[in-house]
Order: sequence, then C-alpha cells, then structure tokens
Amino acid sequence: MIPASKKIYAVVAVLVSIPAQWSLEPLAGFWDPPIITSAIVFLFWQLPFWHRVLSGIILGLLFDTLLAFPFGSHLLVFMVLALLTELLRKTLTNTDSFFTKGLSVGLLIFTSLIFIYPLACLIGYLDQSGFCLSWAAALHVFFTSLFWSVLLPLILMGLSYAWSKKKR
Repeated sequence: MIPASKKIYAVVAVLVSIPAQWSLEPLAGFWDPPIITSAIVFLFWQLPFWHRVLSGIILGLLFDTLLAFPFGSHLLVFMVLALLTELLRKTLTNTDSFFTKGLSVGLLIFTSLIFIYPLACLIGYLDQSGFCLSWAAALHVFFTSLFWSVLLPLILMGLSYAWSKKKR
C-alpha cells in the first residue's frame, strides 16, 4: 500500500507542472521539456491500477478540454499510458533498481509523446476537423520526444540516487 503522503505529493506535482509547462513553452519553443507528461508518468507510477485508470480518465478529460487537440485524444493516450504502466511495473521492474525504473519512465514518456500526435491526426480525420501535423513537424516531435525521454529519466535517476544516498 502506498502512503497517502506520496499520493498527495504526486497529485500536487501534476497540478504544479501545468503552469510550469505553459510558462516554459514560450521560452523554449518547441523543444520545451514535457514536464506535465513526466509528472503524470510519476503520478501513475505511484498509484494502484484502478486509481491510475480513474486518474487517466480525469486528466484526459481535463487536457481534452484545455488543449487544441481533438476531443478524446488525451483520454485515450492516458488510458494507454495507465495500462502500459501496469505492464511495465509487472514485467520490467520486478527488481528495484534505478536503471529499470528510469528505463520504464523514459519508455512511458516516449510512448505518450509519440502516440498523441498520430492519434490526434486520426481523430481529426474521423471528425473532419482537419487536425494533422506535417511530416517536418512529425519528425521534429519524434526527435524531441526521443531527446527528452532519454534526458529526463537520467536526470531523475541521478536525483533519486543522490536522495537515497543522502537518507542513509
């Protein structure tokens, strides 16, 4: 059972990450770090399965109403992310090492960033809203996602390793 303080910390981290992401976006341009996605991945990592699914529904509906993507795209992405988190927690991270957790988090960040754009294009095609990315923008999204899905877990693994050494 996960302590309530960790759950509260994870929810606060997601709520704080939203204005942080939106304030960094004009400064960093399209290469801004996926702070919201990272916070959601860590929120999902802390929660049990059904709480993760419920959080995915709530966050998906919130992001679908706030952002310009076709409605339902974030809801589907967060549901896939919740299921993939469960799969990775059960298979890949049976060991409690920093490397496997970092690899899992990087894979989840990459999957969520890559999955949202084709899904949004598909939903945009189906509802005839015309939402879609050009090939250049799609390549840019791919390499940006790859960059941040490698860099963020390395930074976070280093911080968590330093924190665990400090606590001992």
